[in-house]
Amino acid sequence: MLPRKIRVNSVAPGYIKTPTMGVAGMTEEERREFEKQGSETTPLKRNGTVDEVAAAALFLAADAAAILPVVYGVKEIAKHGVEPVSLIALVVGIALGIVFARRQLRLADPMLDLSLFRSRAFSMALGVMLFAAVAIGGIYILVTQYLQMVAGLSPLRAGLWLLPAAALLITSSMLAPIAARRIRPGNVTAIGLILSAIGYFILTQAHVGAGGLATVMIGFSFVYTGIGPVMGLSVSLIVGSAPPEKAGAASALQQTSSDFGLAVGIAALGSLGTAIYRDGIADDVPSGILAWVAEASRDTLARALDAVQGLPGATAAQIVTPAREAFSSGFSTVALIAGILLSALTVLALTMLRHVAPTNAAEEAVPEPAALTKEKRPV
Repeated sequence: MLPRKIRVNSVAPGYIKTPTMGVAGMTEEERREFEKQGSETTPLKRNGTVDEVAAAALFLAADAAAILPVVYGVKEIAKHGVEPVSLIALVVGIALGIVFARRQLRLADPMLDLSLFRSRAFSMALGVMLFAAVAIGGIYILVTQYLQMVAGLSPLRAGLWLLPAAALLITSSMLAPIAARRIRPGNVTAIGLILSAIGYFILTQAHVGAGGLATVMIGFSFVYTGIGPVMGLSVSLIVGSAPPEKAGAASALQQTSSDFGLAVGIAALGSLGTAIYRDGIADDVPSGILAWVAEASRDTLARALDAVQGLPGATAAQIVTPAREAFSSGFSTVALIAGILLSALTVLALTMLRHVAPTNAAEEAVPEPAALTKEKRPV
């Protein structure tokens, strides 16, 4: 039999207690008391919800206000060179980022808990994940362009050529946690970073012509095999380095750093490759061709290939060959930078994460529950 008056209060974090049921069957006095309680709690619910939504909106706005000017500045520098507008955008973005970080440090309940970075293991694991994502983001977009615009593969064939590397990535990311049971996670991560660095250095040898496709596929397979342990262990390293009550915030930062790193890699390293292409092709466009064809050729390799459609074979070759060579030059430079970056991350992982014990050792160190130990005591 149900009681005459029912109140359902939410106890989940982020929700405010409010009476939701219980008007029918009440006396006049009970109804007035119930409505009084509702009038006291409902505004809190409304204000709490509005404040949470407003805080989230402000967080996203501040985040975008800091990141977008930096991305715009980097891309404009790659397109037009160093100009006042691009420099101002970079300065504004960096300044807004500093203001945003300082505000988060002052808040009692920040959206981005920067206090987590006081842990050396947390900062190092997150940094490895971030910069590894930057490297893979920058090189992936160039690899896909190389397969289609330099090697001349169709989108379907290019995707099929990438499948072996993807399979190696899945395999290594699954094996890494198993290896971390016996080997220190920092050492497993370092091994993966070494493999990726080798792959990037192999990609520096990418060129136009015979053997170029095989070189790219071998190098990219090394890159993907090595990035697997970083991805496979990043969650446990990052979340495990944070206090238990902040595990959710640590996990969110891990996912954010991965996505942010990929975006930065595409914007920064992709723009660098484009800038090198434009510098390399600037003086190699033959004279006597249509102005719009020359302009398109000096912009990107994709536009150069589109522009030569319909031109005589000999004339098209005079444009396409140097354009592909200029693209390969930019590709090699980006791969070299990524290889150096991964080499530096390897050293940091070996030194800064050496104190993290294998997962089996950590599990054995956990004391048994009191109830179990009590049962094992002799009578």
